[in-house]
This record gives sequence, structure tokens and C-alpha cells, in this order.
Amino acid sequence: MPVERLRPGDHAFASYADEESRWSTLGAFTQTGITKGERVLLFPDPALAESTVLAQLLAYGPPVESALERGQLLLLTMDQMWLPHPLSVERQMAGLHREIERAQRDGYGAVRSAIDMAWVPSFGADIERVMWRETSGCHYLFADSRYTEICTYDRAWFDEEVLDRAAAGHPTVLMERPGSLLAVAENGSGGGKGEGDGLDDGRDGGSGYGPWSGSGSGPGSDSGPGAGSDETYGLKLIGDADLSTREQFNVILRGIAASGARRIVLDLTELSFLDVYCARALLRLAAYMEPSRHVDIRCGGIHAHTFLLMGALDIPQLTVEGE
Repeated sequence: MPVERLRPGDHAFASYADEESRWSTLGAFTQTGITKGERVLLFPDPALAESTVLAQLLAYGPPVESALERGQLLLLTMDQMWLPHPLSVERQMAGLHREIERAQRDGYGAVRSAIDMAWVPSFGADIERVMWRETSGCHYLFADSRYTEICTYDRAWFDEEVLDRAAAGHPTVLMERPGSLLAVAENGSGGGKGEGDGLDDGRDGGSGYGPWSGSGSGPGSDSGPGAGSDETYGLKLIGDADLSTREQFNVILRGIAASGARRIVLDLTELSFLDVYCARALLRLAAYMEPSRHVDIRCGGIHAHTFLLMGALDIPQLTVEGE
């Protein structure tokens, strides 16, 4: 899921391997919360000075000083959640709960926090207790759907087993950086995930779904689901379809055209942005298909309106279903 699409009540996993992916996600998350009038709690890497955090936020988004001054944005360290008592994940969660309650007393209807999991090795937390916290222990924090949390894992700090467990334990997995495009293969019915389907979290050895380069199997090649058969070719696109991802988008369309499937189901409900070029390319794909083939597009209302304005009703091989 793109970070901008998070809603109150979401608990999301994110990982990063470089400074750009770390701060672009954090910057977008922070600015979205500020724009929505939420209180934003940031728990950065304990090794970073506050001035460094502010400089990075400025590099990846608008200034945040005014939000800091009025108390909408708080920069915190994780040990503030349990001090003066000894560290425990129960006290860590209790401290977060106090911050949520304090924000509500201050007049904020929703609270969001971004937690750099570097606090775990920095403060010597027990990783097994942290995994319990991530997968089940913290559910009460989200019970009233007023709290949103992302837990960001530095892939240099944590081994693959921990990263896999953490990703599986979160209800939501974020794209590695805003502005990218993911393609997720779905099963033949087009209505759900097939075996092995999932979001690529940007880590080597992940699910195998992600930004397709056009080499190998997957949605960008003619060996994807439904290729060379009469089965349904189901595909979900997530993120942004625009100039920066146009090459990937075109590769995906070429894979669809080459699939041979009679029915194409494209789920665009998690596509944050669709530019005119990409919308037109989808319509052109459907218009030039054989009469025996059909494309079903499922999308949000704005995208559906765009397709209709561009002549979707004139293409017999196409159905557009807006939410």
C-alpha cells in the first residue's frame, strides 16, 4: 500500500535500505498527518540528532516548524514511553496509549506515529517480545480506529527472518517509497489473491511481486497468470501510474496483451494516481483486443470518471466499474 493511503486504524510495516526510502516514506507520512489535522508522533532512530531529523523532513517535504511549535508534531524518543521504569514492550505500548489519550484531550481526533525500529537494538529490547508486540500485543491501540502506526525496519539492522515475521505480522505492508508502482498477480477469478500472491516489500527474497522490469515471469511478461490460456488474467496495480513509472506501466500492458487470456481483470482501487497517458494506454489496449476478449477495470470513482470522459463507453471490449 502507498503510505498516503493509510487510514486511522492501520498498522503498517515498512522497510528501508537507503536514506531516500527511509525519509521519503517518513516525509509523506508526516505531511499527510499534518494536512489532515492529526497529531503526528515521530520516533526516529535514537542515534539521530533532532536537527538531523528536521533537516531530512525538510529535504523530503514542506517545512514542519510551525507544526512543531503548535504541538501538532512531536519528536520523541522511545525510552520516554517507559521511563523511569525498566524497559518492557508492555510499558512501551502503555506509553503510546497515554500519548493517544493526551492527543485526544488536546483536541486531535486522530493520532499517527512513525516508529523507527532501531530503538530495539539501541535499547536492548528482546526481539521475541517485540515480535509479539508487533503481531498481536498492540491490537488494543487500534481498537477505536483513531490511531495509525508505521514501524520502519532498517534492513541493515535486522536479519531476513525477523523482517519476514514482522512483515507477516502487520495487517498492511507499505511500498518501499512513494511514487512507485507495484503489480500484484491475482487468481483466475480476479476476485482475490492467488497462492503466493502478495505485496513486494522491496527486500530480496520477498514475494516476487513488485516493480516489473519486463525480464522473467510476472505481470510484465507473457508468462504471467492466464498467459497463453483462456483463463482470467487478474492483476492489481498499486501506487502511481505517471511519467516516473511509465516504462513499468507499458511493460505491464504488453504482458497483458500477450497473455492470451479471454478475460482481463484490472484492480486499480489502490492506484493513487493515474495520469492521462496511462489512462489512454489502458483504453487503447482494450480497444485493439479481439472481440472475444474483455477487460474489466475496477477503480475508484475519480479514475472511473476519467475513463468515461475519455470514451470508455465506446469500447465494447471494456467494462469500467467504479467504487
